Formats: sequence, structure tokens, C-alpha cells
Amino acid sequence: GYIGSVLVRLLLEKGYFVRVLDNLSFGGEAIVELLNNDNFDFVKGDIRNKNDLQKAMVDIDYVAHLASIVGDPACAIDPNLTKDININGAKLTYKTANEMGVKRFVFASTCSNYGKMEDSSNYVNEESELKPVSLYAETKVEFEQYLLSQNKTNIAKPTCLRFSTVYGLS
Repeated sequence: GYIGSVLVRLLLEKGYFVRVLDNLSFGGEAIVELLNNDNFDFVKGDIRNKNDLQKAMVDIDYVAHLASIVGDPACAIDPNLTKDININGAKLTYKTANEMGVKRFVFASTCSNYGKMEDSSNYVNEESELKPVSLYAETKVEFEQYLLSQNKTNIAKPTCLRFSTVYGLS
């Protein structure tokens, strides 16, 4: 995806082994050139399929969860699919990561969780009120809350990153 194709390259440049799970619903052109890299492995699959997740997480220590239907227009096309992937698929991804012994689970969330600020002269932070105004942001908030409600003794320690809106060439 948009962020993942850049992140994978950065991790590979640092010498990490990277395995990508993707259903290729938006194409795979961004990673074709990586297929011959010995530190890169690709698994075609869906985050709503536990077998695909287990295959992708064998011998993996860290997961960067970037898979979702992104943005208001894309989410509006099929709201049920959006919820299924962004919430149910994300929960299954975390549960599987924990079962597979993944140590760190990093979730790509969004600053859209804050919605429209009442006072635009103030900055927001982790303690600011969440007021999502779109289905996309609602799904991100719901999954963040799920992650933060998990037992602190779980193996997979979650981290939520609220990215600003990303645009331009990936």
C-alpha cells in the first residue's frame, strides 16, 4: 500500500527481514522489484483469514498493521466491507499476532480520529477528545480502543500511531 511500500524499503535498507501479507486488491506494482530481495517475503492473503495470518506471522517478532480500507470515498463504496476489514480483520490480526508470539504490534491509525476541533488554534495530543466524523475514522477509533483494552500481560504489545493525512506520490 501507500505507506507500506515505503516502509518496507526503509526496513530492508536497514537490514531487516520483511514479510508482507497483502490481498493485492489495489495491485502489487509497488513491491514487484522487491521479490528478488533475499530479506523480503511476500504472502498473498487476507487479514480476515486466520490461516493467511498464521502463515505470514511464522517467526515474526514485529507487526506493522497497515491493512485497511482507507479514506472517506473508499469506505463509502461498501461500508460493510470497510467494517469487516478495518475492525474484524484488524482484531483477528492482533489476536493471531498475540497467539503467534509477536512481541510488538504497531497499528497505523489516523489523526482523523480527532474530527473537527472546536478551537483550531490548539494542538491535539494522545489525551485529546476523539470525535470521528467519518466511517474511516470511526473504524480506526474502535480498533484503537480494542487494542488499548487488551490485557497488559499479552505477548503482543500494541502501539497506535495517529498519522497525519498522507498524500502525493508514494
